[in-house]
Amino acid sequence: MVSVYIEFKQTTGRTQTKTNGYCLYKFKKTRSSAIHIEAEDQPANITVRLQHFDTPNNPGGSYLPLGWQQDGTIYFVLSGVEGQYSSSNPPRDWMQQNLSKLGSRPLHKICMPGTHEAGMGILSRSEALPRDIMAHFAQTQSLKILGQLEMGSRYLDIRPCISSGEFWAGHYDGKLGARGQKISSIIKDINQFTAQCAELIILNLSGGLQFDKGFRQLKQSEWSLLLVELMDLDHRFISTGHEEDNISLLPLSKFIGTGKAAVVVVVEGPEYVNLSGFHNKGFYLPSQLDICDDHSDTDDRAKMVHDQVQKMRNFMRTSDKRLFLVSWTLTHQPPSLTREDSMSGNKLQSLDVLNIWQPNHKSIREQACSVNKRLWKDLLPNTSHVAFPNIVYINFMESREYVALVMAINDKLLMTA
Repeated sequence: MVSVYIEFKQTTGRTQTKTNGYCLYKFKKTRSSAIHIEAEDQPANITVRLQHFDTPNNPGGSYLPLGWQQDGTIYFVLSGVEGQYSSSNPPRDWMQQNLSKLGSRPLHKICMPGTHEAGMGILSRSEALPRDIMAHFAQTQSLKILGQLEMGSRYLDIRPCISSGEFWAGHYDGKLGARGQKISSIIKDINQFTAQCAELIILNLSGGLQFDKGFRQLKQSEWSLLLVELMDLDHRFISTGHEEDNISLLPLSKFIGTGKAAVVVVVEGPEYVNLSGFHNKGFYLPSQLDICDDHSDTDDRAKMVHDQVQKMRNFMRTSDKRLFLVSWTLTHQPPSLTREDSMSGNKLQSLDVLNIWQPNHKSIREQACSVNKRLWKDLLPNTSHVAFPNIVYINFMESREYVALVMAINDKLLMTA
């Protein structure tokens, strides 16, 4: 990792003018490969030019604008070896474009971005509070599923619920929370994406609540109805024989090597959920694609970072073939309110609770902004062939730069394979 400090001289009475500067980094032991970094102040921007080499989505000679952040940090990612570089501004079908590098590797040796409570890119209904207020502690994404897939997420965390007789994604803490994207809309988004991009998508279903008949868990019959609806997903991946015992052992090429997408649906429901009626339909139990997901349960950024990095290191010391999910999220502490508090007689008390809560708590978006930018500084340097995540799990995935991050991790693994 190399740091370049850039500052334009600014004094009282000095007029901003068209000023720029540049530096050149040549790569040793290559055929004149280099990157040219230029900064200008009107408008403020940093640009990187690739000289004598290309990366997926960026032919040689490309200019990559990185933007500008006053008193902040701008990251440019370049990883890999000559002839197989990866960089910032990756392609939308990043798995397919890197199949020559990743295709032979089993899932438990690959890193990908994942989105926490992916169905909460919109709030379609709010319990107890107005939607704009509820968004502070119930909305975990700003994009719907299609947008998240376009940004590079390949692991989608969905918490299904029944509301008004239909299946939706939801985010609830007790009886406080909100309803997100409709399951039928999620299916449509995934199908639209996989019709154009032959990528692997893991759809993880967990929780499962019924709101129309009291706040309770979904019954087996309701889970079955949900899976019937999910049969409308195109490109469901079907594994047979011994392969289906643990599909994390299968190489990426087994999923998407034929040029077609693959959608894996993992049903992480209560123990009583039975998938026997959906055998060989592309639905899997956690035992068939087991994921180690141990969040830090804290709203303190430093504690979360230390905890997740340590858990990653400890996990990789074992011979465990589960996928390791690094949960790069803070645990939000919502106000102590329920649906009953929204009733007319309790609204003043409800507002009092909010007025006390808001000055001392950040929204999920503010928390995500704080921790996501630390991935390059606090996670990437701590990864190696003996300590790495399979899923980098975040809130508010709004950029493809997280793909550049996970490809840098993948390239670390490839260089030590």
